[in-house]
Amino acid sequence: MTKSILWTPEFKRQVKRLSRKNRKVFDDIEKLADDLETGHLHNARRLQRVGGAPVFRVRRDNTSDRSGKSKGFRIIYFEGKASVYLLDICVRRDCPEIPVREIRRFLREIDVI
Repeated sequence: MTKSILWTPEFKRQVKRLSRKNRKVFDDIEKLADDLETGHLHNARRLQRVGGAPVFRVRRDNTSDRSGKSKGFRIIYFEGKASVYLLDICVRRDCPEIPVREIRRFLREIDVI
């Protein structure tokens, strides 16, 4: 069963901002979306501090920068029954950790909590 991939408004803003420096960001997200649709994503880590919601963080390499996963993108997503919501994306050097209140705000925007 494939799941639909939905972008939140915040995710769209961040991708637009990142696309100025990282020309291949859309290709990187497309690869991630393919993995999420088929369920072949193995390096996702569930965030425990969000209060039980199925929110995950995944590291993806930045093909524009060619620096690998360690300096690549951090993507936060919520996995529902029929769809996956991409909540936030950032480059590792810009945001080492996304605050819990921000993740909860993203979940309120999509009416999950």
